[in-house]
Amino acid sequence: MSVLTTLQHRVRTPFASTPRGWIGIDIGSRSIKFTQVERTGDRYQICQRWCVTREEDPQPNSQPNSQHKAINLADKKLRIAELRELFTRSECAAAVSMSYHSLRSLELPAASLDETRDMVCEELAADNESGDADYVFDFWSTSEAADQAAKITALRMPTSLAMGIAEDLTSAGYECQVLDGLPCALARAVTMMSGKHTTPVVALDLGDSEFTFVLVANGKPIYTRVLRGGGLRTLMRPIQQALNLSHDQAMQLLIRYAVSPPHPSGRPVVSGPAQMLEQPIAQLINELKRTLDYATQQFRISKPSELVLLGGGASIRHLPECLSHQLGIAAQTWCLPTTKPHEAADDAQFGVAAALSALRWEQRSCS
Repeated sequence: MSVLTTLQHRVRTPFASTPRGWIGIDIGSRSIKFTQVERTGDRYQICQRWCVTREEDPQPNSQPNSQHKAINLADKKLRIAELRELFTRSECAAAVSMSYHSLRSLELPAASLDETRDMVCEELAADNESGDADYVFDFWSTSEAADQAAKITALRMPTSLAMGIAEDLTSAGYECQVLDGLPCALARAVTMMSGKHTTPVVALDLGDSEFTFVLVANGKPIYTRVLRGGGLRTLMRPIQQALNLSHDQAMQLLIRYAVSPPHPSGRPVVSGPAQMLEQPIAQLINELKRTLDYATQQFRISKPSELVLLGGGASIRHLPECLSHQLGIAAQTWCLPTTKPHEAADDAQFGVAAALSALRWEQRSCS
């Protein structure tokens, strides 16, 4: 899948013959997930995972040029240098949440890869809302024909942010090979779960600061949208305020009770937490319906056959059943086929990091 920027040339290492992938590092707005997968044939298995949570939630868009400070992997409290010893390799691939990117959809004349890159660069330079003089970007085609215009998706972030991530990881003992785009990592995660689908599939990353919708067709992200209304912290706010709970306490409540499952009689027993979540869940469902309608019409495709939930919000109790009932699409949380039953509940929040780990073997260009 597409990468935002390749940060180092690949070199042969003493681990080249091992079946383990790179260290996948999913840098979210509140937590950082580390995962390493093992590959046997075309099957993957998570062999190591770890999650680090920041004491304070960073606000990447609170002030100009604050993104690198917000990520700050060099913070000693995170102890990521110590985590390096948990893994059998030093090479890693990383991705950051959509809060740190700008996303553009373009329609350009059909051209060679190099010509298309030049045109994308010109378009981004002409519409530089962030004002970043120096940035890195990558792009991929979402639909094309030899003699027609190509629809392109482009991701961009400041060079200082991308290089800052690589430098922080290098200082902690990691060799950052690739900084991947989140939409591409989500598409890869879906493919790792159940192979390439013959029908479109939606990957929904329920992160702390935003919910990211990615429509995947033939293993490629053809449409990406950050849903309105905020992320998990916004969804949990009514519970936190009503019960005076911390973020972690509210999350535990969502895991245990949360959304009421669909009831055959149509008259379910609704718990207190479920009542508090009615409005934000209804807003999420409305956003998903609007986004699904737009995407299927824009790309002239059939309704997606499946909705795959990833990220911390995927562990909300009965959320897959609720979304499936409301949207008319089968929904499930992300997990690998090789995962043991007692570990499946935790897999979803490590799905992106697992997809990054798999970049050791996978194609690293959608273009």
